[in-house]
Formats: sequence, C-alpha cells, structure tokens
Amino acid sequence: MTPAIPLENAVPRFCGNCGTELASGALICGGCQSLVYAANLEALTARAKTADAAGNTAGANEAWRQALALLPPGSAQYTAIADRLGTATREAGPTDGTEKHPGTTGWRKLTSSVGILGALLWKFKFALLYAFSKFKFLIFGLSKISTVLTMFVSFGIYWTLYGWKFAIGFVISIYVHEMGHIAQLRQYGIKSTAPLFLPGFGAVVFLKEKLATPAQDARVGLAGPIWGLGAALFCYAAAALTHNQFWLVLAQAGAMINLFNLIPVWQLDGGRAFHALTKAQRLRLTALAAVLWFALGVPMFFLILLGCGYRLLFAKDPAPGPDTSIEIEFAGLMIVLGLLSGLPVVHA
Repeated sequence: MTPAIPLENAVPRFCGNCGTELASGALICGGCQSLVYAANLEALTARAKTADAAGNTAGANEAWRQALALLPPGSAQYTAIADRLGTATREAGPTDGTEKHPGTTGWRKLTSSVGILGALLWKFKFALLYAFSKFKFLIFGLSKISTVLTMFVSFGIYWTLYGWKFAIGFVISIYVHEMGHIAQLRQYGIKSTAPLFLPGFGAVVFLKEKLATPAQDARVGLAGPIWGLGAALFCYAAAALTHNQFWLVLAQAGAMINLFNLIPVWQLDGGRAFHALTKAQRLRLTALAAVLWFALGVPMFFLILLGCGYRLLFAKDPAPGPDTSIEIEFAGLMIVLGLLSGLPVVHA
C-alpha cells in the first residue's frame, strides 16, 4: 500500500507562491488562487503513475485517493481523479476470489436490506416524525419568492468564487441559521419575514413585532448560531465518515460565519445576546474569547475580543440581573464553533 503523506505535519500557514496567510483547512490560496498542496500533489501523481506502470493497481489507487483529499471538490483535477477511481473500482470486481451470481445473491441482498431498513424505520419512527416536522418547517422559507430569488443570487456569487458544490452547502448553512431565528420567534408568538439573502453578506430576518424583553431578544439572537452549529456538526460528521475534504471545508466555513455572528456589536447575534448580560458576565465571556484566541489560533476570536472590549468600555445597557442560561449558551457556542473552525478530520 502506498504510504500516506503526513498532512498533519505539513499543513502550511502561508502560501508558498504569494505568501498570503492561509485559512484553516484551505485547499486554494485566497490571494493567488494556487493549490496549497501543489508539491504534495505532484509527488502523489508521480507515485501513482510509477505504481500503475509497475502493475501495482492498488498502490496507484491509494495514491490517487490521497491526492483527492488535497484538491478542492468540483475542480477539474478532482473530477478526473474521482472518475478514474470509480472506473478502477468497478473494473476490479470481487477481491475474495468468489464469482458473482446476480440472479440469486442480488435478490437475497435486496430482500435483506429492505427488511433491515423497515426495522430501523419502525424503531426510530418518533425520531423520524420529529425530523420530518423540522424539515417541513425548513421548507417554509422557500415558499417565499423573495427568499428564493435572493438565495439564487447568493448561490451564483459563491459558485463563481468557490464552485457550485460549496455554494450549495454554504447557502443552505446560512439558510438553516436564519430559520433558527424564526423558530425561536415562533415560540414567542412573534411574526417575522422569511429569510432575505444579502448576496455576499449572509441573510437577514425582519421582525413584524417587538420582543418583550432583552432576554427574549438574546435567545432569538443565539438561536441562529445554535441552528448553524447543528448544520456545521452535520458537515463535520460527514467529513469524518467519508474522509472527504469537501465536508470539512464546508463545516469550517459554517462554523466561521456563525462565529462572526457572535461578535457583540451592532445587530449581530452576539450584540443582541450582550443586551441580556451583566457586566460580570460580559467580563467572563471576554476572558473566554481571549483564552480561545490564544489556545486555538482562530482569527475570528480577535474580532470577538474587540467587540467584547468595546461593549465593556462604551455600552451602557447591562442587564439588571444575571441570566445564566444565556451566558452558558454564548460560551458553549464560542467553544464548539471555535473547535470546529480549527480541528481537522482524523483520517483512518
């Protein structure tokens, strides 16, 4: 088997071509658009061709799989290698020396799979019903023409910049975030518009009524990052299961945009949450942001730290009494989103 390139020991911080600082998990330099792991890809390509020439198909395929993890999904190189691996797998056939008998074995496998699927559906019927109800709620926003049109424009912008696969996932992540706000608003009986995308800048939801208390406003604000965290965790789980770099990039992008929303300024979600916190709570969250910035090295925490400092120095609206649950939610979101922004998938 072809030895794996130890990526965990070779993750560059700066582009070797133009010197631009690279985002965590980046596969393409944001400055010059060159491949971050170009040297690794050349070595893997040469190794695959050498193995192929020697008749070592397994070794060649392993090298191509390693190269696939270093290429941005949707690129021409990624598609070509994926097609090559798919063809090689189909041509290889069974590896245990047995002959396939599709007439008998195929029917038996199909019957077994249907039985197992039916048992699982029955066992988890309540969870499935709950998930279906949430899915119906998520579809709600797509019934509005303003949401669909602005979403389509945003998709086009992200497609141009990062490819269509990433664009779809990123737009859906933003949409889930906004629907989190709407779900919390519904719990309070507050009417709102469907999500309206601001192409290149995320999306917004407009309230048709005022919230009664700062605590309600804080919980509505934090509901967006909480739902956004759920979307990012889904992508991270997909990355861990499939070892596909695309899902990791999408998880980290989702985590980063939700971290951005926790900056406690203006109408961002973090700013709305800070309205319901006392000065002591704000101090603790400021200290946590500093610790996470130092420990994880995620640049977004520097912006959160600046926002916290600004609110401590100039804001005159601390809550009269502490709300522990809001502080815990804010802290938990910073920790988990920070980890998702900086940790790689552990490859088997």
